[in-house]
Amino acid sequence: GMGIRRDIRVLGHRAVVSLLGDRRARAPWGLAGGEPGKPGEDLLILDDRETRLPSKGTVEVPAEGVISIRTPGGGGYGPP
Repeated sequence: GMGIRRDIRVLGHRAVVSLLGDRRARAPWGLAGGEPGKPGEDLLILDDRETRLPSKGTVEVPAEGVISIRTPGGGGYGPP
């Protein structure tokens, strides 16, 4: 299956964001010959620069910063 991307822009003042994600280091596996999914990632975007964030933790985001949460896609089933 397909993952989901959520971009959250901080307006006006800084924000403190807590992240608790999973499947960031290893991709979801496929079954019966299916391909693996894509691992997720969490990014801080400032001035068009992307910085990878840990999947679990707290980060301070300045005003106009963007937190991009990209959930993993599920693995496939059966040969492609």
